[in-house]
Amino acid sequence: MSIANWGGRLWRGAARAGASGANPKSIGADVPSHGAGLRACSVEDLLADHKDVIARIKLCYGCDNATFHADLLQPVQNYAAYVNALPATRASYYSGPGGLLRLGLETAFYALQATDSQIFAGRQTISSRRVLEPRWRRAVFLAGLCGELYRCLGQVKVRDAQGDAWQPYLAPLTAWLRQRRCASFTVHWSAGPERRALGVFALPMIVPGAMLEDLAHGNEVIVPNLLASVSGMATYHEHNLMDRLVRHAAALVIARERRLSGEDAIEDDVPVHLARHLVEAMRELVQSDHNWLPNAPRSRLWYGQDGLYLVWPNGAADIIRLLADERLPGAPDNAPAVLAILVADGIVAETGPGQSIVLVQPPGAHEPMEAVRIVPPSLLLADVVPPPRPLEPRLAVPPDTAQPPGKQPESDQPDSLLAEAQCASPVSETYPAPAPARKRPAKPHAGGETGQTQLPLPDIQSSGEAVQGIRPVSPSRREGRPRSAEHGAHVLDRVTSGTGQPALCAPLRLNRTVAGVLSAIVGTLHGDRPQCHVVDGALFVPLAALAAHGVDARQAWRSLDDAGMLVQDDSGEGVQTEQIAGSRIPGVRIAARFVTGLPTAPDKAG
Repeated sequence: MSIANWGGRLWRGAARAGASGANPKSIGADVPSHGAGLRACSVEDLLADHKDVIARIKLCYGCDNATFHADLLQPVQNYAAYVNALPATRASYYSGPGGLLRLGLETAFYALQATDSQIFAGRQTISSRRVLEPRWRRAVFLAGLCGELYRCLGQVKVRDAQGDAWQPYLAPLTAWLRQRRCASFTVHWSAGPERRALGVFALPMIVPGAMLEDLAHGNEVIVPNLLASVSGMATYHEHNLMDRLVRHAAALVIARERRLSGEDAIEDDVPVHLARHLVEAMRELVQSDHNWLPNAPRSRLWYGQDGLYLVWPNGAADIIRLLADERLPGAPDNAPAVLAILVADGIVAETGPGQSIVLVQPPGAHEPMEAVRIVPPSLLLADVVPPPRPLEPRLAVPPDTAQPPGKQPESDQPDSLLAEAQCASPVSETYPAPAPARKRPAKPHAGGETGQTQLPLPDIQSSGEAVQGIRPVSPSRREGRPRSAEHGAHVLDRVTSGTGQPALCAPLRLNRTVAGVLSAIVGTLHGDRPQCHVVDGALFVPLAALAAHGVDARQAWRSLDDAGMLVQDDSGEGVQTEQIAGSRIPGVRIAARFVTGLPTAPDKAG
């Protein structure tokens, strides 16, 4: 048995003993919403109950006693004083006395342990990394410790024997109990969605101002990443490695606790704690996968006057694939499990007892398709630019007129929708609808980054002729490709007629927004102020050029990688740096076969 499991079993045994009155330092039994009363504890007694995990934290941090006390033990003491013996949940994981303290400590420990294999300031000099990386490690620990603070401010209500309530915005629970000379308190649980942003209000009572000032010294990213992680506002495109480590650590310890104490999980058979990861996966897909563009042909998402609908189970397959790439502990691996989590957390609306799948029929569709309704629509569409407009007709098919979907796949949309998408393209008036994205197999990844697999593409031959429109891939180029891949195997080949200027030749599966921006950047290659450069026979596009057009760098990188357009170095990294006009510039290299009229001579003058 590992040390972690052994220590966890000891803590769970002590909690059960306290519930029966055998341990005077514990605070009572698991507390339902009507609460029988918990006994208050001193900070010293609380830390003594969790000395096993604190010892592991000190060993992992690798420092002397004075440094450990100043860097980590002081915020741990503050955290214990703030939460006292509150349980983390009413009757699920970490629901025993001191459960919230234990959850914070274990999450912080595993997040800290994960920093050993990460490089946080990879683009800094060696001397800068030597100074900044200890701050990064400490900030990751604090983010893991305080990641569940929102529970005190949004999910529980603590009252004393006289019925007066603790105000978690004003003082730690221990200080409030001491001020009122309370020996016990009751906990009342509130239903509703989690509001992680509330945790920021309690952060100053855990992390002293001097410690935040030290973390912010010499950089402008550590404290913002810490605040984003604690508040739950970090998004995938910000590349917040700190938040990723904390989220994985929390998922790991909760999954292990549920497995070891499954007999105690009364109300939470469904792992509702994974709902936030499912929502973040869907938000990432909306931003990076053209198959999730609302109301587009073959889209997974349809937005109408009656709500936002996700095509099912096709949408679940994309979510499962993305979570598998992230290697999230305890992630669901089938559509029913994903749906159960979303329904339990109120993200998917139920149409009746145990019924959440409905039939929808977008305008022009030949037949209805199965879908689930996401509530509210802003949960996934808040960051979409420009904001999508709901379709005028109702999408849901009335139950009395609904017909079960036939054998035709939902991706076969009518020609009218295809033409509508072509007219709305940012590249040109005849830019075709995207082909269905091929599934990316998950593969091991190193350094904490998600692995990506290069997708095979047919060769695209450049031509001096003026061509406009779509040119099918010849049968000889399809040799060796699976039959299932031939659908949508056309390649977009656009050349500016008669000018000889470079032009983008993008695969259909490239995100339309990224394709439009990249086409504009390629058009500046021979201008007075080019936004891209020819380097070693490939087109080098600086990340700053993508950002100047309003495209997130990671979204563009993922879209280009999915389309197989990137030229990677020996290390397999997609983002590279090149010497441009005397400066090292980060960017991506696009293979020459995707740009017609590309000069062969390198040009690094910028």
